[in-house]
Amino acid sequence: LVTNPTIDGFSKSHLESNPPMGGMRALVFVENNGGSRILVAFRGTDLNSTTPGGQSDLCADQILFDNITNPADMYPFCGNIPPTQLDYYGVAKAFLRSVLVTYPAPYEVLMTGHSLGAGLSNMMVLSTVDPQCFPPQDAARIVGSVVMSSPAFILSIM
Repeated sequence: LVTNPTIDGFSKSHLESNPPMGGMRALVFVENNGGSRILVAFRGTDLNSTTPGGQSDLCADQILFDNITNPADMYPFCGNIPPTQLDYYGVAKAFLRSVLVTYPAPYEVLMTGHSLGAGLSNMMVLSTVDPQCFPPQDAARIVGSVVMSSPAFILSIM
């Protein structure tokens, strides 16, 4: 992810998603000095199509934001990536659930991201209205997202 991820007033948590062969990537930061805020930062698209991470991100972009699901219409390398690795939405939900379990109330969660990460952040916030995704007591702790350059997405894929 980032060589030296820091945010003033926060410490990097042990929780992270950083699969070595590519996939949904995120870091968690916890407010210092007994604060009750958590920041989940979803990583944006790696545009390097020669690396496993870049290939996964580019394929996930097509699935999430271009609504392309037919492998024949995707980048040729997408067919070589396991579907579970390309389920960024599902992995992001599971990751956020683990954050909520690790940091129970009174912690509140704010999310952020750029590009792909911004889209995932927004999708997670929108998912809070569905009690099957996040129980109401957890959904109430997800206070929003602050994003940069979020792609548009189709709600039907969520």
